[in-house]
Amino acid sequence: KRGPKPLVDKKENDGLRSLIYNLRKQGKSYRYIVDQAEIAGYTNSKGKPFARTQIVRIHQSTIKLLRHKEGFKL
Repeated sequence: KRGPKPLVDKKENDGLRSLIYNLRKQGKSYRYIVDQAEIAGYTNSKGKPFARTQIVRIHQSTIKLLRHKEGFKL
């Protein structure tokens, strides 16, 4: 099956995951988080800013990861 590569165990993505998780915890919108990720210099695998849908998916996968993986620190 072809599709996006999982973000799960890439340590370089922990900062992005933390940013998304913490901003959502503060009640910020996904659009706001997209803007903050761009300001912080995070880009997708093609070097472009993340789309809102990508941020939503990363947030959802972070929640799943936190539920299933002990020791994952945000």
